[in-house]
Order: sequence, then structure tokens, then C-alpha cells
Amino acid sequence: MYFFSKAVWALLQPAHLIVFALMAGWTMVLFRRSRRAGLWLGSASILVLAVLALVPVGDWLMRPLENRFPAPAAVDRVDGILVMGGGQNPQVSHDRDSIALNDSAERMIDSAALALRFPEARLVFSGGNGPVGMTEADVAWRVYGAMGLDPDAIIYDSRSRNTWESAVNLRSFVTPRPGEVWLLLTSAFHMPRSVAVFRAEGWDIVPYPVDFRVTREADTLWDVGLDGNLRTLTIALHEYVGLLSYRLLGRTEELFPEP
Repeated sequence: MYFFSKAVWALLQPAHLIVFALMAGWTMVLFRRSRRAGLWLGSASILVLAVLALVPVGDWLMRPLENRFPAPAAVDRVDGILVMGGGQNPQVSHDRDSIALNDSAERMIDSAALALRFPEARLVFSGGNGPVGMTEADVAWRVYGAMGLDPDAIIYDSRSRNTWESAVNLRSFVTPRPGEVWLLLTSAFHMPRSVAVFRAEGWDIVPYPVDFRVTREADTLWDVGLDGNLRTLTIALHEYVGLLSYRLLGRTEELFPEP
């Protein structure tokens, strides 16, 4: 199921769909009977690209995800911190024998800051993606050590490859006791799906979103830049597809969880 879902999403990404439509449209133009339909399909694909280059559609879709769970106003007591993987680049880290992070690096930075602020809290990192010989957890071990923490005092889950596996597998790593306060730290856009799966597993966590990509309120109707707009749209759509598929597969009990 894991590899199937990855393959399906590779086909459904907006950029890939537009490319497929362009290829199909211009191929149809070569044949007399389908020339008109091909011109329409190709022209529509170009129009979609033009709109995405000018209008921040991705921002509009991203905003409800990031605003769903605001950061807690004040945290006085923390018993544990759950950190979702995704801020590392294991492939480059392994190849270069160095630390390589990506644009979700705030997951590492903010979790380290919280661990220093609450030294008695258990820090748990979950991330098993990566090439042979290195996972996200291995990169996290290096990062936490470089940031002044004792990396061997942290609990690592190097088996989980997605959000659902993290929620299920962390039960074998951590046994939360009644009344304990556990923070769930991940990117703000990823928080609704994360909360949904942890709730389904009976874990009442406190959302601690980081790595915000858009402003709280819409500040413009135009944002010229196809690359950035398309990337934001892809991330947002990935989360909406994830929310829907998790609900259909019975992995969550809420389609779009509320605070």
C-alpha cells in the first residue's frame, strides 16, 4: 500500500497532470480526427499554467490547513515531544556524509529548542524514509548532536515511512500515561492529518505546528511565480488527498479534524 500510494501521487501531482495533458493534446493534433480536441486540451493546459503563474491558488488551499490548529498560547508543562520526520534529506546526507536538511527544517530546529526548554520531557523522533544505510532518524541523530543535545538520550523510530505508520509504531516506543502532556510537532500544513491519525490511535496530543508557508490571512490576489505557486499547490493538494484517502481507508475517524 505504501509504494502504491507513492506511485498514485506521482501521477496526480499538478505539474505532472499538466505535462500529461500537454503531451496528449499535442499528440492528438497530429491526427486529423482528434485535431480540434487536441488543440482545446493543449490550450487549456497552457491557460492553467498561466493562471498558476499569476494567481496564488496554492496559498488559498494551504491557508485552511495551516490555520486549523494554532500554536498553543502557553505551554507550562511538557512530558513528551513527538517530532515527525520530513525535515531531513537522507539521500544527500548519505552521499555527502554530512547533514542535509530541506525546507521543513523547522521541525528539527523548533523540536531542539523545545527539548532545551523542557529538559525533563522525552523527545521522540519518527522518520524511516531514506536510502539504504541511512534514514531520516539517522540524520536527526546527527542534527540533535550538532545542536547541543545528547542524541543518545532521544528515542528514534526509524521504521515509519508515513504519518499513519508513525502513529501506529510510536505506541511500541512510548507508553503515554494518563494526564501526561505530549506535544506533536510537525509542519502546520501536515498537522490536520497528523492529529487525525493520532486521535484514531487513542493518543490525545497537543498540536504544536511549525514550518508555516503562508500568511494567516490573504494579503494579495496576485503572486507572480510559477515555481513557487505550483510547489505550494502541490503540497496543499497532497495533504487534502492524504486526508481523504486516510479516511476512506479507515485510518482516521475525521475527514478534517477540529481543534
